[in-house]
Amino acid sequence: MVKSILRAILRFILKLIPAAVCLLVLVALIPLIPYETTNIGVVDGDSYELSFILNDIYVDGERFDNYSLKRAVTMTQDGEVCIPVNSEFLYALGLRYRMDEQNHILCFRHEEPDRSLLEADYGKLVNDFNVNFSAKSSEDPDLMLVSCEHFSDVMRLDLRNDEARRNYYVREWLADNVDGFDDLSEPGVQILDYQNEGFLLGTDGTYWFSEELLKELGISIWYDELTGVWISSDPDKHAMASERADAVAWKNTIAEWIMKNNSRLSYDEAIYYEYLFRHAATIYGLEGLIVIGVARVESNFQADDVYDGAVGLMQTLAKYAVNYGYTREMLFDPHYSLHLGCMYLRDRFHLYDNDPIFALTAYNQGVGTVQSGNYSLGYANKVMGYVEALKALLEDANASI
Repeated sequence: MVKSILRAILRFILKLIPAAVCLLVLVALIPLIPYETTNIGVVDGDSYELSFILNDIYVDGERFDNYSLKRAVTMTQDGEVCIPVNSEFLYALGLRYRMDEQNHILCFRHEEPDRSLLEADYGKLVNDFNVNFSAKSSEDPDLMLVSCEHFSDVMRLDLRNDEARRNYYVREWLADNVDGFDDLSEPGVQILDYQNEGFLLGTDGTYWFSEELLKELGISIWYDELTGVWISSDPDKHAMASERADAVAWKNTIAEWIMKNNSRLSYDEAIYYEYLFRHAATIYGLEGLIVIGVARVESNFQADDVYDGAVGLMQTLAKYAVNYGYTREMLFDPHYSLHLGCMYLRDRFHLYDNDPIFALTAYNQGVGTVQSGNYSLGYANKVMGYVEALKALLEDANASI
């Protein structure tokens, strides 16, 4: 009797198995029927030391300054380029994303690339996002309130920062507030299952794409030590093919001219200097070739140059540098020397309404000397002569940056 009951129960269970299997399969396939979803595992526990890439970033042939990005493009110890996971950069690559940290899932949708959040000039952003700059804040006269009709967050912009830095903060604020997509069931998104591969967790807790992961998304990366990082969002065009001959010519021409004037420098050092000149000039709103001309006259590109109390590439006075937090030893570093020198030069340009002759004369002889009328234009004319010579060389080389 008991055996008969058990056999009956077993036959009933066996009849249900095919239906249960079909139901499980159907449940598994439901997400695949109306839409596609990208699932990428987030690495837990693994950390990578990511180094800042001191070079330019080209997205589909358009150049961006790595140091001005909300999060910079980096490189692992093994030499693999990594892209930050944030709206600012992924939108530029034509990717919309949503991150579910609790379930360790990233979902992506491919759309038309939008590089507006990466643009150095934020004028287009102000118009596209209807950004409003109000009067100064009543709580602090050095603050200006910034708002946007697309979201409720209000930004307090510190007017004591220079214009380039203020522009950077506005772009960062916009990038923080531009949403990705919220509905995981939206159509047009491919499936990718990485099982915890290709996704990096930075030591600061931020997330990064590896090159291998990006390949699966149809994005290629090529790193050239001369020109920088080239990224292509076009699956039919490899990043290497997007390298611009005019950018290569620009860097080569500047580097060769620097080496011609200072034979002690290697090619790699000259390329590094070229980048630093553009970097500092951009930060402080100066013409890069003028900064190069100043360094040529002041030190002939010799970072260890010392003369009558002036130190380094830009020959800034050590006794004045301490007022800005710089020690004398720091001025032997080209990076520090350029920042302090460009800060000083920018103030002179502002003082003389961007007149390069008077600004350069004040940089060399002092504001008091210029105001007294007892000054010489020889220094300024020499700097501008080098600027014109460089412009001619760049034109002959069909170079641009």
